[in-house]
Amino acid sequence: MSLKKESEWKKYISIIKDAVFVIGILISCVGWYHSETVKSTQRDIQIQILTKELNDNTKQLEKINDILSDQKTLNGEMIEYMKR
Repeated sequence: MSLKKESEWKKYISIIKDAVFVIGILISCVGWYHSETVKSTQRDIQIQILTKELNDNTKQLEKINDILSDQKTLNGEMIEYMKR
């Protein structure tokens, strides 16, 4: 009877080890999925911020270009006036 109890005990221990192993793998998978989701979310936020900054810079460059065009026109007019 002692051998039978030992055999059953080993069987239960083996089942517990397998269950702990499977639970550990599942927890690792959930952790990996969570970390990848967080990375993706952070990446999306950074892309949005960079896109907004790029659009702001583009608007500023357009304003500078307009100012330079006006300045070029004024310089041309000044040259024509001085030639007279």
